Amino acid sequence: MVFLFITLILAITNLKVVYAERPSALYTSKSQMIAQWMALCDAHPEWASYESIGKSIQGNDIWLFKIGTPTGGRVMYDGQCHGSEDGGTEILYKFCEWLLESNDTLAKHILQYNYHLIIPILNVDTTARQNMRREYVLDNGTVINVPYGVDLNRNGVYRWGESGSPDPNNDYEYRGLYGGSEPETMALHNAVGKYRPEIYVNTHNGGEYMLHYLNTSLEAKIKTLKAQYEQEYNITNPYPARRGGRGGFLSADAAGSWNASGWLWEVTTWENLTPTLDEWLLKYYPRAFPVLLAFAKAVEKEPPPIPEITLQPANINAMLIITISLLTLILKFKIQKPPKNQQNSIQ
Repeated sequence: MVFLFITLILAITNLKVVYAERPSALYTSKSQMIAQWMALCDAHPEWASYESIGKSIQGNDIWLFKIGTPTGGRVMYDGQCHGSEDGGTEILYKFCEWLLESNDTLAKHILQYNYHLIIPILNVDTTARQNMRREYVLDNGTVINVPYGVDLNRNGVYRWGESGSPDPNNDYEYRGLYGGSEPETMALHNAVGKYRPEIYVNTHNGGEYMLHYLNTSLEAKIKTLKAQYEQEYNITNPYPARRGGRGGFLSADAAGSWNASGWLWEVTTWENLTPTLDEWLLKYYPRAFPVLLAFAKAVEKEPPPIPEITLQPANINAMLIITISLLTLILKFKIQKPPKNQQNSIQ
């Protein structure tokens, strides 16, 4: 009995050590991460731009970064809808850095054939799981206290109420007063509606799997491509994918409200977070890369052809007349202008 007790204490201690290996709540602070994305896009204005899609509950901008060709197949991602779940954010930054700066043939192809729409940080105010909502004030003056905020991934508009807790004192998955009650949720909802991506991916820390809300030929195509790329890169299915999700999930909202292929992607377990970002990326980026390629390939669209400029005979004649007239004026001006010494004598 004593042995079992000691074993249990050691197990708990070891578990805490594993979870405590990362020195802070995020690998990269929220402000630094947004600055990195902006700098990356500013360095490549021919391929990238960004905009604020709305404000958080505390009035901070929620940024959307747009990379690639606007007529290409559209894939939208978000990160950190739960404040400290930054696995997707870090993977996506490295992926887009590769797209824009590697000069790789495949990267160039994706830039031409796809349009990636990325919200690196949805829950911009805090590293807590839920947002910074602290109360609702009803029309009749009633105040509902919300001590731990709202879980944005239970606050989606479509079929809200199927997931999460109705208790505002719940510190893990309070779903809010109604679907889309949070400005962060509505900023995302409206951005999906504005850009209408074929695929939307909501990223998380906490597991290593993928859920797709719908079950159409597109989801089947994505999973087939994912398996092909994993085989090509010698990766053994680190993210098994299956149908799943419930109303109120952001992936369900993208699917139900806007007919996108909605996915929830658990990028990393908590216990596998390493002390440094470089160590973690070394392990997880190769695992995630085939998934990113599969999403892009599944919806890629050939860029429109560059229109050929053909000169009709009438246009050629007009250009010749204009050119001859300009040359005549130049020659006339030179003939009429007196020599420099003659100009001085006139003065």
